[in-house]
Amino acid sequence: MGENNNNQYGVWSNWFNDGYRQEAYDHLRVQAKFETEFFLSSTNLTDDDTALDEWVLTSQGQNMLVALVTDIQTHIKTVSSFSLPAHDIRQILYKDAIEGLRFSQMENLQGFKETFMIPMISHDVGRLLEGRFFHSDNPHENWIPHSQLSYLLLKAVLDRPDYKDMPQKLKNHFLYAVAGHSGDNGQTYMSRAVQTCDRMQLIGPEGFFRALSYVVCLMEGNIKYPVRESYKNDLPEMIKHTSVLSLIEYFSRNMRQNIGGEHVKWQECVAIENVAILMMACHGNPELYQKIFAPELNQNGSYGPKKQKIPDDIMEVAKDLYDIYSDTYPMISSQFDVTRKILSLLQSPNGSAQLTDTMKINMNRAMGVLMHNERHSLYQALCLAETLRTEQDECDRDVIARIDNNAPQYMQTIARTASDYCPYKASSSILKVAGYVLNR
Repeated sequence: MGENNNNQYGVWSNWFNDGYRQEAYDHLRVQAKFETEFFLSSTNLTDDDTALDEWVLTSQGQNMLVALVTDIQTHIKTVSSFSLPAHDIRQILYKDAIEGLRFSQMENLQGFKETFMIPMISHDVGRLLEGRFFHSDNPHENWIPHSQLSYLLLKAVLDRPDYKDMPQKLKNHFLYAVAGHSGDNGQTYMSRAVQTCDRMQLIGPEGFFRALSYVVCLMEGNIKYPVRESYKNDLPEMIKHTSVLSLIEYFSRNMRQNIGGEHVKWQECVAIENVAILMMACHGNPELYQKIFAPELNQNGSYGPKKQKIPDDIMEVAKDLYDIYSDTYPMISSQFDVTRKILSLLQSPNGSAQLTDTMKINMNRAMGVLMHNERHSLYQALCLAETLRTEQDECDRDVIARIDNNAPQYMQTIARTASDYCPYKASSSILKVAGYVLNR
């Protein structure tokens, strides 16, 4: 990591040395808001920059990018113990990195645009700081936006003397992509590439497990679909969802489109998997299916802006996928067995944050309010998500395999670290869903 003033957390020591203290946290809030908003309002960037394209190809540029990637990764690993479920080391160093590599390969990125991998592995480092400040006296509604925290942490690394010869415009591209990755689509190619890849973690098997971790374990929400009849006609805004199943439905209907002429095929593939998991969560529960998929069953109904119909082609292939697995998994519905399955799936992958006793209690509570048939449906959805996650891991290994010695060294460094968290072997019996969807 280079010079770190002998502090355990390097240039992040000012933020990670102490736990949550309200006065210090309030001061950090002011600092994060001011610095981030000032940067975003005062920085003008362009996607066409021949000088940056040329610099990243120089030996100085390549060596500095390798050093920067290694520096960021080392800082992340140093504070990995603070990671929370849903935004842990597995996501940051593996899934985020792999999605960036996949996007770069599919879109054949060149020049400085290819270096969007830097903010791709950095945009959620603020989530680690959230873990440092995770405390009963610091409720979620009081949290500092993680994009602002990520901006501060990345800037602290970029401000080191080691990178004084890196073009400031390139640093600004990195920082803009991190600071503005939440919310509306960004104004630069690099920022939109980060957003595109980041949103892939909201859907499919990763999105399902992430929702279970975040909504239930951290936010003390529910798995059960809301009983309010209004959900049959419209859905609330994303931040108002307190149900895992309604959040999965929300992203099935409201995933914001972004860039990626070729990557859009993979986006569609995971969107199909997301709908199939939602269908499986209704397995044997026609009443729930009719409520969730009301627009698809009754096209003459009146539905709000967040409950718009899922495209026919997505529904058709998702139904095919559901049909393939609908009679595959065992009939299990006991609260103990389903809860044990969830806890295992959330904690077993390498790099996953381990759940505290309180988080496990939250999960058990959420399971306790489910009816017998709802637990059975949930178990079926868990099994399908596990199957699809296994396949995605296999697809990820293919991405890593395409990073050979001809790839830029900083990309090789990212791929090597990601491979440390990628399972070594997948089941040979799983259906190649991704290949089926991409080639249909």
